[in-house]
Amino acid sequence: RTFPAAARKLEQPVFQALKMAGSPNIVLVNSRPSFENKGSVLIHLRELDGIRGSVTLNSPITGRPIRQMVEVNIIGEPVGLPLTSIDLKPFEEKFIRLDY
Repeated sequence: RTFPAAARKLEQPVFQALKMAGSPNIVLVNSRPSFENKGSVLIHLRELDGIRGSVTLNSPITGRPIRQMVEVNIIGEPVGLPLTSIDLKPFEEKFIRLDY
């Protein structure tokens, strides 16, 4: 739960930090803050069913949109250009840095 600052009661809790829409065969395996880029999050995605899939990501937090998505390697170094959607091949795994 997220409590509003200086409020005495819970107005509206935020249960979701990332909206992921698209193929149901792609799962979010892990997420963590980026240690190198302040305000960024690294996510690990995996395709499970052996078929191509794609997802789009959005921030549900008002005033805090995702400014950029970049594919990175396992240690967080960029390996591609900024993304607008994420496509995975059968059984592929990708690491994405989300810049807020």
